[in-house]
Amino acid sequence: MITKLLEFHERGLLSEKAKKNIERFGLNEIKVEKRKSTFSIFLDQFKGILVVILALSTAMSFLLGEFLNAGVIFSLIILNGILGFVQEFRAEKAIESLKNYISYKAKVVRDGNIEEIETKFVTVNDIVIIEEGDKIPADGILLRSFSLAVNESILTGESLPVEKDEKNENRLYMGTYVIKGKGIMKGTSIGLETKMGKIAKAQAEIEEYKTPLQKKLSQLGKQLALVCLSICAVIVVLGILRKQNIYDMFMVGISLAVAAIPEGLPAVVTITLAVGVQRMARKNALIRKLSAVETLGCVNIICSDKTGTLTENKITVKRIETIDMSIEVEGTGYDLKGRILLNGRIVKNQVLDYLVMCAINCNNAEFSNYKDKQYKVSGDPTEIALLVLAKKYRETLNKGERRLEIPFDSQRKYMGVFVKYENAKILFVKGAFEKLIEKRRFYMCEDGTIRQLGYNEKRVITKKNELLCMSSMRVLLLCMKFESSTVDNMILLGLVGMIDPPKKGVKLAIEKAKKAGVKTIMITGDHKLTAFSIAKDLSIVSSFDEVVDGEELEKDEKILEKKIDKITVFARVDPLHKLKIVRLLKKKGNIVAMTGDGVNDAPAVKEADIGIAMGLSGSDVTREAASMILLDDNYTTIVHAIEEGRLIYSNIRKFIKIPPCLQHWRGSDNAFYLHF
Repeated sequence: MITKLLEFHERGLLSEKAKKNIERFGLNEIKVEKRKSTFSIFLDQFKGILVVILALSTAMSFLLGEFLNAGVIFSLIILNGILGFVQEFRAEKAIESLKNYISYKAKVVRDGNIEEIETKFVTVNDIVIIEEGDKIPADGILLRSFSLAVNESILTGESLPVEKDEKNENRLYMGTYVIKGKGIMKGTSIGLETKMGKIAKAQAEIEEYKTPLQKKLSQLGKQLALVCLSICAVIVVLGILRKQNIYDMFMVGISLAVAAIPEGLPAVVTITLAVGVQRMARKNALIRKLSAVETLGCVNIICSDKTGTLTENKITVKRIETIDMSIEVEGTGYDLKGRILLNGRIVKNQVLDYLVMCAINCNNAEFSNYKDKQYKVSGDPTEIALLVLAKKYRETLNKGERRLEIPFDSQRKYMGVFVKYENAKILFVKGAFEKLIEKRRFYMCEDGTIRQLGYNEKRVITKKNELLCMSSMRVLLLCMKFESSTVDNMILLGLVGMIDPPKKGVKLAIEKAKKAGVKTIMITGDHKLTAFSIAKDLSIVSSFDEVVDGEELEKDEKILEKKIDKITVFARVDPLHKLKIVRLLKKKGNIVAMTGDGVNDAPAVKEADIGIAMGLSGSDVTREAASMILLDDNYTTIVHAIEEGRLIYSNIRKFIKIPPCLQHWRGSDNAFYLHF
């Protein structure tokens, strides 16, 4: 197939031209910030003001002849540096091991031959061959394709695959991956000039903020320096007034100043944080920097993605609604056990026949026999759920011959296929209710009769859609049309209601966080009603007034800022909205934790006080921006980490024994003293 496609194109770049392009445009890498060397990481451990004070204390002790004291303090400085270095070095190595985001090999045409090269050597104007399972190595234009579908969720947050062709959807983006078909593309942008690279640059421009612990220790260091200088000055002045030797008084002052310095503080702080990091690692939370541990203890808002973090991301069809029927679907997940029931009895009729035909044809997922009566599934979870529904209804899945495909995109929010069966040609379409309902003119009854979709029928199906959304379900509208491929005046078949069940323990973790003064905000691309219902089941929301959608986020920011404290759910949210959400919450004095997986999430993750990246499904760009990485992509792990952070803060505070007059901290004090 690939050889046949190549016949339509030139011999690719000549090797000499490829070398010149690499010299001109650079390597195909995203390196916004130069990665720190091992030595730089080690040196960073000695930059704090307390360490500087201890270094001065060491020098003074040495001058005073207190060699043992000087040796002890110096050993503590080195121990502190080693502990901090070991933790950060381990974290960087762990991140390196998680890197599976960009394909390290790409197939290009050079000098008329197909060569497999490292992704970093792909350059502008390269002819690149892409196949199922490949990650696209650069931004480019599709030249030829064969049933090509690409998952762009890493950039857009939209989980449904995008069908690609040479005419309408011909743009391809670095880091997205091919889930079906083959194609040939021409590279147009590489490295930082790609869509992913530009997002990485924007993320790098966001200022890094000091953690509350760093601010507090810096403040304490300045106070200690002032106290030491004051002691020294007072002793010298008193000595002069009593006509004592000035040199002797100066040395006494220095001795007292050195004695006032808590030499063990940096080591205690570092050891406490390091122990906490190890405990968190055992609970699937990888901490990149020691100082981030204590910041977790200060968090009072967690902004969490719904799919995959709060929920399982295993979609299951539970309801089918037609104009005249309400049907229950048994079973969960990808288990094929489950009946399709109408009033408690197994049901089969003509409208369900066509609805199932729509489910299997308007679908790019794969569901094949594996072994021992088990099945192997691949593709989008929503489409897999439709295939499971079809399998429950009928043993064999009879697909038509696909003649035309209308690819899904985030603007249309529907997908269509025009297929040929022996006796008919049919257009099947599935998509969002609000985008498709106006394109319906007819509906099908259970006996196959086609009738006009009047005002009353439209009102019935609209009400059923609302009820499904309010029952925490994601809803798809399925429809069809005979002998035509135009998406208008179609026949409504019915609604399919699906659930994505919460992960085990998530609801209890949310309630536990709430009792400790930590508010959970759910962010999702779902419909407003669906988002509200799911959030209510998880005890996140109590009133529909607490739900805001993406359109409202685009309106007057001042109005939104006034009510941001009352919002607990953001629905129909674009990944780029997350940055605005974080900034509005921080503006109100909150300490915010934000989760993210896609490249577009990286700016918001870096802006947050604690950025949390997904270890299983996240991108490298997001992991680089994050302070913490969830190795199990589970919300419960965040709550465990906050619990650990608060315990660490409490232990450090006990050691320092800050006087009551200095105990005030920015933000809500209650958030720090509540314990899990």
